[in-house]
Amino acid sequence: MRLGSRPTNFVEKHKKQSKAYLLYGQQASVNERHRHRYEVNPDYIERLENAGLHFVGQDDTYRRMEIIEIPDHPFFVAAQYHPEYTSRPLSPSPLFLGFVLASGGLYEKYVQEIDNMASGIESPIAERIISTGSDDHLGRYTPARNCASPFMLDKHTS
Repeated sequence: MRLGSRPTNFVEKHKKQSKAYLLYGQQASVNERHRHRYEVNPDYIERLENAGLHFVGQDDTYRRMEIIEIPDHPFFVAAQYHPEYTSRPLSPSPLFLGFVLASGGLYEKYVQEIDNMASGIESPIAERIISTGSDDHLGRYTPARNCASPFMLDKHTS
């Protein structure tokens, strides 16, 4: 059984397309809490990837698959760890925030605003996103965790 906080490393070949990688602030790895005994059978990894499933996150040994995505889907992201263990109403897990944004049709706009902030482009929405560094108990910095409110990305804001 895998218990406790464990690192998940993002796979280099999938970073550019990975929603999880973007939501976690383009970090090389993240630490999340685990409580499971299941894993992907290594005999099927190549077949699954050839069919379109991307294993975008792996454990520190690069043997266990931790995050999967289907790139052409609006938001098909799944994790082996439990992001609900560290989510709070005003500090959601990046994966939960991404799911809610995608459900409301706001994910692409959110990602664009994060790109604008990184490029130094000013916009009404980017100005409202707080980028003060880490503010949660695990010491992770992600744009999602430093966003004043995920619901401030109004569909009708230009």
